[in-house]
Amino acid sequence: MKDKEEEEEEEEEEEEEEEEEEEEEEEEEEEEEEEEEEEEEEEEEEEDVVNSYNEWTHHRTLIQATLQVTSINNNNNSSRLPHYTAPLTTECLRT
Repeated sequence: MKDKEEEEEEEEEEEEEEEEEEEEEEEEEEEEEEEEEEEEEEEEEEEDVVNSYNEWTHHRTLIQATLQVTSINNNNNSSRLPHYTAPLTTECLRT
């Protein structure tokens, strides 16, 4: 009788240990997933910052080019040069 009881107790203990191990593995997997999500969010934030900076730089370049053209037009009040007042496009900046 005692042997059977001991065997049953051992089996129960083994089952409990297995359950605990499974729970630990699940927790570890969840933690890894959370870490991956956080890393992805950080990368997206960094990309947003870079994109914002690039967009700002582009606008600044357009503004500077517009100011240069305006300055040239204002400094040359002669009739030989036509005044350029149309908005600049990216094609204008390439030339």
